[in-house]
Amino acid sequence: MKIFIAKILKKISKGVKMKKIIMGVLTIIGIFMFTGCSKKEVPQGYAGKILTEHGFEAEVLQPGWYTVCSPFDLNCRKKLILLQTSQGQFVEDVTIRMKDNMNLKVDYIRLRVKASTNPKVLNAVFNDIPANENNVITLKKLYNTYGKLIVLRDIREVLSKYTLDDVRLNYSRVTGEIYNRIKRDFEALPIMLMDINIGRFNYPKIYNAAILEAKKKELEIKKAQAEAAIQIEKIKAQERIAKAKYNIAMQEAKRQADYNRMLGKSVTPQFLELRKLEVQQAMVEAIKNNPNVVYMPYDMMNKGNMLLQIPNKKDVK
Repeated sequence: MKIFIAKILKKISKGVKMKKIIMGVLTIIGIFMFTGCSKKEVPQGYAGKILTEHGFEAEVLQPGWYTVCSPFDLNCRKKLILLQTSQGQFVEDVTIRMKDNMNLKVDYIRLRVKASTNPKVLNAVFNDIPANENNVITLKKLYNTYGKLIVLRDIREVLSKYTLDDVRLNYSRVTGEIYNRIKRDFEALPIMLMDINIGRFNYPKIYNAAILEAKKKELEIKKAQAEAAIQIEKIKAQERIAKAKYNIAMQEAKRQADYNRMLGKSVTPQFLELRKLEVQQAMVEAIKNNPNVVYMPYDMMNKGNMLLQIPNKKDVK
């Protein structure tokens, strides 16, 4: 660039016309130097730092335009390094050896994270993680460096202390414990945990078969209990019917006993004598038209009534 400018200056003496041409060229070069070389953008969703020959400058740059090199510094060796600070999602799957020596596979653990906004923390990130060929430290690189191993470690440590039954019967509590553990450990990292979603647990086939068999037995027991309950209700109904019949029979017996007792109180010697006369009168009425029968009253025989049949003359030979 210096050689090029020197050649132009040598031609200044050749005339005013050439001088105007040179001024135009210099203007174009100046515009190029100011706009193309010295100004760099930190886009939205990124933070930046300027890297010099001696390391990073102190300031963490927020989104905007910044002068990286002086337009008069033709040997500028500074460059802008960007760090992705926007949110991103990452998915992990893991298989855990449980307390009962059974394997449990977690379908997925989806995490939504972003880089820390603390300048002191970001300074450490710029120093620890090299940028890619585009001078960018991506969120994926940041997560893989700091977060991935923490997530896998925490999941294993939480789940491995439980049995499959513990996890199945206390799903909400266990997943809540995983979330709180990861969130706590992320507080010391240069990335922030925004959200976590724990997917389905895949239990071993042998365990699922055992659960299904247990369910079948449980249903059979409930069915037997239901049938027994029906039989008990039938027996209770029969018992209620029998009690009702017994009460009716007892009421009838009591009524009959009351009737007989009242009847016994009303049967006096006079009543019996009257009944005798009524019987005798009925017998007399029955034989009064029969000339062959003689009725002898009880008082005449002192033994009871007597009927004598007198044979017909025609029957006597």
